[in-house]
Amino acid sequence: MKNSKVTIVADDLGNVVRVSENNPEYGNVRVVQESVQFTNGWMRKKEKSALIPGFVEDLQSIGWKAGETLNGQIVVKESLEPFNENDPDRDLKYAFAGGPLCVFEDQPIYRRTFYTENMNDHDEFIQHTNTEEIRGAVNNSDLKPAKEEKPAKKKAVETVAETAEESDDDVSFDF
Repeated sequence: MKNSKVTIVADDLGNVVRVSENNPEYGNVRVVQESVQFTNGWMRKKEKSALIPGFVEDLQSIGWKAGETLNGQIVVKESLEPFNENDPDRDLKYAFAGGPLCVFEDQPIYRRTFYTENMNDHDEFIQHTNTEEIRGAVNNSDLKPAKEEKPAKKKAVETVAETAEESDDDVSFDF
């Protein structure tokens, strides 16, 4: 399955162009895309989202409508350098909501999504090195498996499925 088209999404009030609270000259348009990811052989469908920033006047002049599709894709970029030097904490990657920060050899990982028309661009992930800390946090959290328990004879398969479901979509484990 290939990635789906990128779709424009309106906010709760129906606005396609979202105006910045800090500066009304700037805004963004939110886009989403369904994609398929393979992590350690495990396939899962995932929705990616990104913001297309710009001047409000320019974004409005295009006339995009909610539900409209765009040619292009959403890519994930991870880095050991902040994407925003003025607010470096903005794009930190966490294992899951309220969970530990993902790190590579004690350096924080930064994560951001981008819309691009370049179909040759691709996701760039950094494998975190604090797997044990994340596993411990998952085991001590209130995360629950999404599926009901299977019969005992299928327990090995279920354990792998539960581990994948319990983790954040961006976290991979070595099974």
